[in-house]
Amino acid sequence: LETSSDGAITATLHGLASSDVRIGGEVTVHTNYHLLSGTGHATDVDKVYGSRAALAACERFLQSDLPRATVIDVPSGQVAAELAREDHGAAVVGTAMLRELHGLTIARERVEDAAGRETRYAVVGSELPSRTGRDRTVIAMAVGDAPGALYDSLKPFADRDINLTRLESRPTQGAAWRYLFFVEMDGHVTDRPLLTAMDELRNVSRHVKVLGSYPRPAAAAEDHR
Repeated sequence: LETSSDGAITATLHGLASSDVRIGGEVTVHTNYHLLSGTGHATDVDKVYGSRAALAACERFLQSDLPRATVIDVPSGQVAAELAREDHGAAVVGTAMLRELHGLTIARERVEDAAGRETRYAVVGSELPSRTGRDRTVIAMAVGDAPGALYDSLKPFADRDINLTRLESRPTQGAAWRYLFFVEMDGHVTDRPLLTAMDELRNVSRHVKVLGSYPRPAAAAEDHR
């Protein structure tokens, strides 16, 4: 979903907005990135694969330590590891889990530009969890192109004291200069105030989709090194 250094992952948000899966939970992990390769030698590396988030987290390292290497953005760390494993001159920027899963060797440890990085992951499925009384709901919405349209879309939540904890906009795919708004809020989609607010929202917005409604996670993050 997002990293503490670079914010929300646009590809993930668009994927959730365009698919049938729903967010049923989330987990935050402390993330360390390593340079992994088949040989374990950084001097052999002329190509570096990685997900967009991983490469962004290690940008300064790549520029200073591997300035001649070609950096290639791929859809996921798994894809990056598979490509690196098949190419003697390639490496992947990824977590230690990729080393274990794909038989790679650490060429350089902890190459992220800033320590203390955290990544928030979504747990997805076809069903929404039941209400717990301590929940979070995530929606995507598209508002009209008129003065006050965004205000009108958010007002139903303010009228019912529903706490909005996050609001982000992203360009709509295939439609220039139109935007989707992604909103996180306290409460479960089956709560009466939230149900009523969503009904009003649908009356004033061009598009509304519930992306998830699930128990809010504990504050502590897991280690993923």
